[in-house]
Amino acid sequence: MKGMAGKDRGQEVGSRGSGRRAWTRVWLSMLLPVVVAAVAVVLWYSSPRGRYVEREVMRLRIEGIVPVDTTRAPMSLPRLDMDSICHVLACSRPVLYGRLRDGGLSRRYAPVTGHGRSVPGFLLTRGGRMAPDQGAAVSAIVWKDDHLDFFQIPLQTLEGEQYGGECYLMNEQTGSYVTLDVHVTLLCEAPPTLYDMGRFDQHVQVSLQAATEAPADVPVQGLKTILRAVGTQSPALFGRSQRGHISNNYTLRPVPGFWLNSRGRITSLHSRASKKKASVGVCYVDGCFRFSFYPNRIAAGSKFVFDTFFVNEETGDFATLTTTLDVVE
Repeated sequence: MKGMAGKDRGQEVGSRGSGRRAWTRVWLSMLLPVVVAAVAVVLWYSSPRGRYVEREVMRLRIEGIVPVDTTRAPMSLPRLDMDSICHVLACSRPVLYGRLRDGGLSRRYAPVTGHGRSVPGFLLTRGGRMAPDQGAAVSAIVWKDDHLDFFQIPLQTLEGEQYGGECYLMNEQTGSYVTLDVHVTLLCEAPPTLYDMGRFDQHVQVSLQAATEAPADVPVQGLKTILRAVGTQSPALFGRSQRGHISNNYTLRPVPGFWLNSRGRITSLHSRASKKKASVGVCYVDGCFRFSFYPNRIAAGSKFVFDTFFVNEETGDFATLTTTLDVVE
């Protein structure tokens, strides 16, 4: 009997212990979210951005006209009056912020054309928001003490259009910021003096199916004569811009290459508007024109006429080659 009583008391003590452990787990599961939330609140209010509501105190419009560039070289925009900006913000060293796609502000810097993430700078989309990577970017900006450096992403920009977006110099202690509204217009720089050495014509045929599946190489007709006319074996290839003048606004690889619209003018795939106009791609590779067709944009039986210019950049001598392209099955 004593053995049985001891066994009963042991079972009773064990059940009490398991009950306490169960209640402990319940209380911990209830307290854990509260503790996590409290820690998050403390961290937020201990950070600079947790102590203010962001507000704009000044807006500046920054305009620039820069040449189209394929080397990722920085183009310095006009200098700012930093004394006035610092006075308005009530701080000596404001911090650069950008605008995320969801509309929020961020100082998540991106490595821009060789600059590390420690350098204040952002990749920008066509709409002026911060781009997650270079595949989605058309331009970039970097802050340099009293001005912005503007960079172009090769093959993504088009002459005559504007790029940029908004960025912000912020006092992180108060949330006050100055908006920098950046508008950069791109122009192409042709050689300063050009001498017309003649006009040449060629008539070529390209298979629609072949050029849609893979680029088709077609030798340039009369190339030796063209090269003798301009006086160089290594001419630069130019196209005709949207405005009708000679342009080296390359928009297709391998360079030199262009996407052309139905009128034979340079366009690109960098925006919805220009992408809708792209019809034929042409690159100059080893004495050949490499043709590609934008999918579902060209039909068999189509005729396409465009001008290209072979330019001796040392002398300014150039020759115009008018190509008539017949698209066959």
